[in-house]
Amino acid sequence: MKLLLIMRHAKSSWDNSHLDDFERPLNPRGQKDAPRMGTLLKTKKLLPELILASPAVRVKQTLELMTKTCDYQGKIEWIKDYYGATPNDYIAGIQTVPDKVQKVMIVGHNPGMEDLLNQWVPIDEKFPTAAIACLEFDLKSWQDLSLKTPAKLHHLWKPKEI
Repeated sequence: MKLLLIMRHAKSSWDNSHLDDFERPLNPRGQKDAPRMGTLLKTKKLLPELILASPAVRVKQTLELMTKTCDYQGKIEWIKDYYGATPNDYIAGIQTVPDKVQKVMIVGHNPGMEDLLNQWVPIDEKFPTAAIACLEFDLKSWQDLSLKTPAKLHHLWKPKEI
């Protein structure tokens, strides 16, 4: 069994219209939500062994706050294709994960994150900023993961509900 945690970056700021989208930082709500989600991961004993993430500023800030709160000591791989990613881009990154890794987290952006989640487990709601979905796959190798791989949704946590 493999566990995949899918996280959308925390809420970003639109205050500076001169910033490139890639450079947008977190807003105060995002700065509050990211550590809360780290606490959740620690409490639920769901710390990933590896994080694959977009290198956008808002994702980096989300992970800095989240990993500090949950005492994450693992590796973060910055994948440039995760900025503006499609579901297939996210899967391509996951397929590179070594088989010994059981719990992986991906952190990125909508609409790609929501599209990816809906490919496996259709949800009748939006995938909000800082939300985390926990999916289980009956796989031995991450290389076998595809959009058609059956998935079980363990939980979908939203910051407003925590």
